[in-house]
Amino acid sequence: MPDQTASDWPFPLGTDRVMDGDDMMKATAGLLEMRVGGGFASGLVIIDAPSAIDTPVRAHVNLPAGLFTAPPNVIVGLFATAPGHAFVAVDRDTAGHPVSKDEFWVLGSRSVGPLGDIGCYWIAHQPGA
Repeated sequence: MPDQTASDWPFPLGTDRVMDGDDMMKATAGLLEMRVGGGFASGLVIIDAPSAIDTPVRAHVNLPAGLFTAPPNVIVGLFATAPGHAFVAVDRDTAGHPVSKDEFWVLGSRSVGPLGDIGCYWIAHQPGA
């Protein structure tokens, strides 16, 4: 008979029949889908090169249409397409609104040259109900 972790993740015991493995995988997949739930998307955005050191620039990201029913949690991570120190962060839109269910903005800047485009990976996740 299968068992569960303290967080309710199902797993087979050594005495469980191998032929029941598909049932265990289905139970695990169902729990994962329920926990991740809501929606998940990721991508890459290139922020155009700043005009000068310490000059912030912004890039717009459209989220997949209809995927999110509420503003998701967004995480951004930097990869630089040119040498030099840079940073990225989730930003507000021009009207001052935070992330919406349809879009968000990324802010980037370089503190050391040479100037060049700034690459940014992003992940958006809306927790399940």
